[in-house]
Amino acid sequence: MMSTSKTTYAYVMWSCAALFYFYQYILRVIPGVMEPVLKAEFSTTAEQFGTLGAYYLYPYALFQIPVGVLIDRVGVKNTLLGSIILCIVGTAILTVTRSFELAQLSRVLMGMGSACAFMSCLKIASDNFEPGHRGFLIGATLTLGTLGALATGYPLTLLMNAVGWRGSLGFLVGLGVVIFLFTLFLMRNPKDLFKLQPPPMEMTSILSDIKEIASNKVVMLYAFLAVALYAPLCVLCDLWGVPFLMQKYGFDRAGAADACMMMYAGLCVGSLTMSWIGEKYNVLNEFILVSSFVILALFFVLIFGPIFSYPVLSFILFFIGYACGAEMLCFTGVALHSSSRKSGVTLGLANTMNMLGGAFLQQGVGIILDGLWSGGVDALGNRVYATQSYQASLSVLLVLIGISCCVAFLLPRGKEKNFA
Repeated sequence: MMSTSKTTYAYVMWSCAALFYFYQYILRVIPGVMEPVLKAEFSTTAEQFGTLGAYYLYPYALFQIPVGVLIDRVGVKNTLLGSIILCIVGTAILTVTRSFELAQLSRVLMGMGSACAFMSCLKIASDNFEPGHRGFLIGATLTLGTLGALATGYPLTLLMNAVGWRGSLGFLVGLGVVIFLFTLFLMRNPKDLFKLQPPPMEMTSILSDIKEIASNKVVMLYAFLAVALYAPLCVLCDLWGVPFLMQKYGFDRAGAADACMMMYAGLCVGSLTMSWIGEKYNVLNEFILVSSFVILALFFVLIFGPIFSYPVLSFILFFIGYACGAEMLCFTGVALHSSSRKSGVTLGLANTMNMLGGAFLQQGVGIILDGLWSGGVDALGNRVYATQSYQASLSVLLVLIGISCCVAFLLPRGKEKNFA
């Protein structure tokens, strides 16, 4: 059992990391909300625009394992401070640049900076809280990220209408500075308080750990399922959902963004409740299995179903998001099947797979859309894609989710063992 003092500082550390996770989620989804103005500003095709999402996710994914090692070496606070600076610089570049190449670079910097946010929350929760509390905190982490996404939909659209897209990004730069100061003055990182500074590891030891983790069948199953459960959110909410809903349902941009945010509202509830109940009653795998089938059914209806009324569409999107909350159960499962000595690298490898999968899918949808483009453009000169083109490109996700339904049956049954 931890003392009251240590527990308090564990919550302070988690709160600081979770606040940054809230902020980076805003940065992650801004291309989806700003899609028409960014396309018009930089004269991009769908494939090129897709890179603004993918170039964030690629470095985010590739830096997961190095960030896990960095947290072990220099501590959570120092890693967070450096990461926040990268996000601020990246956002500032996008605010002022008129070069698409620099816009892509800005997204790379944001992705690099954001890489430590979720990892820091997972590491703190995994190493400093007892089973039964960790699942709740992991779910609460994603809930805060969800609130960041919710703050990026309709509110950001209103802010853009008031001060323009560059002014909105300038506001996000200022918000980043506030979070940096909050972390700098409030967060402590004493070496004798947390298990976040083990002796430095040699590169051969790190590679050996990665090889051992990659050979762990259960960890890899959870990692793959995390990708499939994250895919609808990553592709729809972060990038392609707004234009898809505008095309199929005839919404204006604010209405489409508001509808998309229903997925995040569902995720907010699902990640919190399923994570807590799943670990408390040892039904992680059952929730993952049921959630996979729910997503498959509802996502199929969303893509190929009729034109629903706004309340019905909101209901469908909410429950897709709710079921996507099972993604957090996958990370809880990864934590349960890894030792505390390797938890940083294990969680980093799982999240690397998760984010790389999301990046490939985001860009892949754009490539398919360009391949199916019929030549139409809107008043701003942006390419317009038919509903059938969106249906064909988004069907890739249906295939992935269908595979996950089969894979979920391979998860171990019975009471989960905690290897920490």
